[in-house]
Amino acid sequence: MKETRGWDAESQKTVSQRSKEQAHDYRYFPEPDLPPVITEEDTVDQLRKMVPELPFSRRKRFEEEFKLHVDDIAVLTESAEMADFFEKAVELGGDAKLVSSFTTTILQKHLNEDGIEVQDSKITPEHIGELVKLVGEGTISNNIAKSTVFEKMYAEGTMPGEIVKSEGLEQISDTSAIEAAVKAAMEANPKAVEDIKNGKEKAIGAIVGAVMKETKGQANPQMINECLKKLL
Repeated sequence: MKETRGWDAESQKTVSQRSKEQAHDYRYFPEPDLPPVITEEDTVDQLRKMVPELPFSRRKRFEEEFKLHVDDIAVLTESAEMADFFEKAVELGGDAKLVSSFTTTILQKHLNEDGIEVQDSKITPEHIGELVKLVGEGTISNNIAKSTVFEKMYAEGTMPGEIVKSEGLEQISDTSAIEAAVKAAMEANPKAVEDIKNGKEKAIGAIVGAVMKETKGQANPQMINECLKKLL
C-alpha cells in the first residue's frame, strides 16, 4: 500500500494522511506525445563527467586539501575564475596558505576598490606564484611583498622577480649587517632596551621597528630577533 504522509512538528514524526493503492488513484496519465527516454549507463557517465565541479564540492575540497579557513574559502570560491586562479597560483607557488593570504587580502582589496574581477586585472596566477616563492625562499620579506612589490606588480603587470631585482629589494640576511643595525637601534632606544630587560616583551617592537626603518624594511625579522636576544 502507498500513502501520503505529513510532518507533525510537535511530535517530530510523520503521520498518515491518506492512502492509495494503484497509480490511477493518483490520477497519473501517460502523455501520448512524449516517448519514453531510455539512457545507456555509458551516456550517463559521459554526461556526469561533463558537469564541472560545483561550488559546494569545491569549497569542501579546498577545506580538506588546503586546510584553509572557511572565510578565506568563501572568498576563493566566490567565482569559478577566482577558484581557478587560486589553484593555478598554488600549483606554481607551492604554499596554499600564503597564496590564500595574498589573494584574499591585498589582491581582493584592490579588485574591490577598482570594481573588477580577477580575470580583468593585470595580476595572473604566475605573478602570485612567483611572489609566494620569493617570500618562501627568504628573498624578500612578507612586508616588502605586500607593499612595494605588490603595488608595482598590480599597477604595471611586471613580474615580482623583475621588480625585486630592479628596485634592489632583496631581504638582508647578512648577520654582520643586521647585528650592526640592531646595535645602532639599541643605542638610539635605551628606554626600550631597559624595558626588555625588565621583562616587557612589547618593547622589542620598538627595536625591531627601528631596524626595519633603517634597512627600509629589508632586514630579516627572524634574524633581528635572534640578534637582539644575543646582544641582550
